[in-house]
Amino acid sequence: MPTYNSLWLKEAIDSVLTQSYPNFELVVVNDASTIPRRSMSWPTRNATPRSRSLTTPAISALPAPQRGIEASQADYIAFMDSDDLLHPDALALFVRT
Repeated sequence: MPTYNSLWLKEAIDSVLTQSYPNFELVVVNDASTIPRRSMSWPTRNATPRSRSLTTPAISALPAPQRGIEASQADYIAFMDSDDLLHPDALALFVRT
């Protein structure tokens, strides 16, 4: 989940962390946001063994989504924006499909 100055970050993260399907990894990549982390409800408050955050420097050779892919340890990758919300069963439906 790349994010830049998102005021909806907490809600987006919570929609992932409350999934009915428990086997996932959430990687949030701060793409050089300029507003304070506390204003974005940064994931350190919500961190679990399944979630972590990275920070992209203001000038980076890799775009934020690519950094997230490289940091992931998962077999499958799904993207969402930091202002998106997932239905509580979204991951379970993806896996079933």
